[in-house]
Order: sequence, then structure tokens, then C-alpha cells
Amino acid sequence: VQHFDHMASGLLPCESSLGVFEALMSNRAFLGLVVLEKADSGILPATRALLGDYPLKVVGELVHTASYRLVSFVPLRDVRRVCGGAAAIRSCGSWVRQHVVPSCELVEKE
Repeated sequence: VQHFDHMASGLLPCESSLGVFEALMSNRAFLGLVVLEKADSGILPATRALLGDYPLKVVGELVHTASYRLVSFVPLRDVRRVCGGAAAIRSCGSWVRQHVVPSCELVEKE
């Protein structure tokens, strides 16, 4: 992505992977970036199917490591509930139970 920083002013946000593929096919975009795999759920079938359905070439790969923060106004031993997005809870739920409070409630928020 750093190789294309000079193109940042021409970014075309898309709502979905399908939107990225359609923008490429209609020549509204020269390059596209989609998520193919997530550490917590593996390869995304919809994106994989799009790669097979569209005559586009993969020209690079970007590996991004997600990081999360646990923010609390009480000592960790007093935490009773941890709220986060679904992906964050899936990725970090077992860590929270091992390192915070085993009985804390994990709540998915959108």
C-alpha cells in the first residue's frame, strides 16, 4: 500500500468486495484492495468466489495484523463485562478470559 501513497487523493471507497470488483471492471479504479482472509475465520468465501468470477489479476499482498486495546476504568480484577465488535470478541475472547477475569461476560456491540 505504501507504494501507492501518491494515489491516495484518488481513492474510491466501496461498500463491499463486490463494489471493488465492479469499480475495477468499469475502469473507475485502476487498483483494488479487498480482504481475502481473516485470522479468526479463514478465507472469506465471497471474496474467493469473486476472484474466480472476474478476469482480474492479483498483483500484490498486504498482511495486516489487527491489534486491540482493553480500556477499563477499574482494576482488571474488577472487570465483569467486556464489550466490543463481533470480530474483536471472536479474536480476543479467550485471551480476556485467561488474563482478565475467567467469568467476565463478553458482549458483542455493533
